[in-house]
Amino acid sequence: MQTPTNTKPTPPKRKLTPTRVVLSIISAIFVGYLLYIYFHSPFSPINRAAEVTAPLESALVKAGGVKKCSSGDPGFSMFGVANLQPWYQGVYQLQVGRKEAAEIITRIGKENGYDFKTDKPIDDVNANVVLQDNSKKNPYNELEDGFMTVNGIMERYPNDRRCGGETLVSNESQTTVLITASLTERKK
Repeated sequence: MQTPTNTKPTPPKRKLTPTRVVLSIISAIFVGYLLYIYFHSPFSPINRAAEVTAPLESALVKAGGVKKCSSGDPGFSMFGVANLQPWYQGVYQLQVGRKEAAEIITRIGKENGYDFKTDKPIDDVNANVVLQDNSKKNPYNELEDGFMTVNGIMERYPNDRRCGGETLVSNESQTTVLITASLTERKK
């Protein structure tokens, strides 16, 4: 014999009405559209150029670099603004002179598959020395075929850089270093 205390009432079954089906489909399409807009906008968290530089930045931090700021663009066109090329720049301060900074950049580049070259003398304090490799093909399917450019840049001594409100100075005992990447444009 069943007593009222050991039986649970069965919840009524909800009917799947055509209105609920239509509203569910419209809601799913709307959420999908919002996600598409978000990930294909300048506010998207996905920047392929930042992904390319991440191993270099990590190695630079291990070598004593202190990240001061960064900037970039994931390369999405929005509202008629046609910037389809992902780029990224991380700014670091190394507590070493230019020669040692160049050695660090070259070493971490080599450890990550880049062969950085420059056409300027490393000790030229009046020049931004760009250590560059543009021999690697773009690995991302959503971007045009082509080569990406990855740089380690040492800023010139007299040039002070403002970064997040802080002034960074390159001199004989510290070097401002930029790790940058420019990729090919997004497929249209």
